[in-house]
Amino acid sequence: MLAALALFLTLCLLSVAQTVKESSVNDTSVTAAPTRIYNCRIYNPTCNGNGVCQYDGTCRCYAGYFGLLNDNRGGAGDDCPYNVVGIPGVFDTYIRGTMIYHGVIYGLLSLLLIYRLIVQYFISRGNRSTAVLTVWWILSLTFLHSILSLLPSIDYWGMLGRINYKTMYVLYLLTDPLFVLIFSALLFHWAELYYSSVRKMKREAMLKKIKPDYQSTLSIEEVILKMQFLSKFRFAYIGFVIVSFTVWIAVVIINLEARDFNTVVAYGTFYSIYMIIVWVVFGVGYLVYGIRLMQIIPSGLSVRIVSTMISIGLFALVSVVANLTTHVISSTSSISGFKAINNVYIFSTLRWICALCALNICMPVWEWNKWFNPALIMSSGMSAVTEESQKASADSGTSAKIEMVVVKEDGISQ
Repeated sequence: MLAALALFLTLCLLSVAQTVKESSVNDTSVTAAPTRIYNCRIYNPTCNGNGVCQYDGTCRCYAGYFGLLNDNRGGAGDDCPYNVVGIPGVFDTYIRGTMIYHGVIYGLLSLLLIYRLIVQYFISRGNRSTAVLTVWWILSLTFLHSILSLLPSIDYWGMLGRINYKTMYVLYLLTDPLFVLIFSALLFHWAELYYSSVRKMKREAMLKKIKPDYQSTLSIEEVILKMQFLSKFRFAYIGFVIVSFTVWIAVVIINLEARDFNTVVAYGTFYSIYMIIVWVVFGVGYLVYGIRLMQIIPSGLSVRIVSTMISIGLFALVSVVANLTTHVISSTSSISGFKAINNVYIFSTLRWICALCALNICMPVWEWNKWFNPALIMSSGMSAVTEESQKASADSGTSAKIEMVVVKEDGISQ
């Protein structure tokens, strides 16, 4: 009897256990496993150091970085652990070429600028005239631009671990307002050439020496009025420089810190259009400025000034094309992915041409045989020192050994 009862209880327990087991299996088969809620504010506030944690809890990765569910346009994920360099074949196919290209073109430009700065030191020792200081500004700013443009040849937006992405972004984007400043410096240098010419118009006899058949069409009062107008107009460019640096600071802060993707897109579009407007205004303003100045320059001194005018005009035109190209490519949906890498070559080449124009004003290509002649450079340097100490005329000393008009009109020995 007891044995039968024990057997019955055992069978009951086994039946209950089996029922519980089946119930458990059935429950797991119909109930989904709990999923993780993506929220970078909780799990990854820094987005792996490669993006910005947005208000909606997703990560907006910096350009070139991405997560499994998000990229630089946002998404649903909350991390940015990867970059395009890690994609097989991308570095060798697309990125390595751009790095080499930057290194070659801007490396050559940097060497030329270093040489020109050294020459400037030797041929302008002791000379602190406005023209000389302006040339120093042009060369120094152009050299700074060239060095900043070399950064992509060292690291591709921080993806190789050599330069932090934020540092890279701030410094590389600095070339935009820096270019505006370089153009203004070129304009000041060009205007200084005219001022030097005007100072030689004090007497009609001086004009007749420059051009014997010269017939004056402007009174000294008219010349003064035109130069006063041009002086005021020139300072409008300084206003653009200040605004451009302010806009640059804003775009850097918004792109690196803004927690709403729409804000980034809106200001990025504004920034692109602003730079186009700046260069269009610069080009038109420069044309007006040039026409006014050409009315008062004696033809005998116009060769250097016209060549300078052409270089500055090319600088402005190429800058407009560069910014327009970048805006079109970035706003065209059909040009996406790695096809957009072509913009790197286009923009870098156009900027390089602009920088070369700036260098060409201070060291014309067609006169490199003189600028690379050590004997003539040392001769010019000794002449500059002698003229400064003795307050002699620009035609004295050893200036006969080199066409000092090249040096004088570049503002090297005023």
